[in-house]
Amino acid sequence: MEEFKLEATNRLAHIEESLKSAHKRIDSVEALTESVYKLASSIETMQRDITVMSDRLKTIEDKPAKRWELVIATVITTVVGIVIGYLFHV
Repeated sequence: MEEFKLEATNRLAHIEESLKSAHKRIDSVEALTESVYKLASSIETMQRDITVMSDRLKTIEDKPAKRWELVIATVITTVVGIVIGYLFHV
């Protein structure tokens, strides 16, 4: 009977150690989960910022093209005006 109690006590101690180890791993996983959540949140924020910056960059890139189109339209209008003026003057 004494041997049975000793074996049960040893098994119980082993189970308690295993349980403590499992709790430590669970705590680590919970901390890791929280870190991943924070990382995902940061990535979402950066994605929104990148989208805003991309839109702003597109506006900046399009500005010279719009100016160039305005210059060409002005030149064409001037040339057509000169040609029409010359034709009506002659």
